[in-house]
Amino acid sequence: MISDLNERRKYKRVKGFFQATLVPNSDFVVEFSCDARDISEGGIKIVIAAEPLKGHEVDIIFKLPDSSAPLKIPSEVAWTRSSDKYKNKYEAGIRFLPLSVATRKRLQDYVIIHGK
Repeated sequence: MISDLNERRKYKRVKGFFQATLVPNSDFVVEFSCDARDISEGGIKIVIAAEPLKGHEVDIIFKLPDSSAPLKIPSEVAWTRSSDKYKNKYEAGIRFLPLSVATRKRLQDYVIIHGK
């Protein structure tokens, strides 16, 4: 079953353990600290204390571990679930909205280098 999921995925994912910030696109100035668990050029899986709302647009801000320049990527919450692995936390899939050419290239390069 897991191999079927991997075959259906559009983008190759690599494990990543780095901090990120989730910023909902709303009238409230709120930021949520979270931890990235895997990344692809199509999105990022995060672990977070507050459950984000599926379908909401957000910005995800993070630095790739091999870069000092942060990325701020317009995104949407694709899915959420209560985490079995991380106590009192949620896991969420964050789907990147259309990326700039430069950002897509940075993500592609990261996945190629770290996906070996």
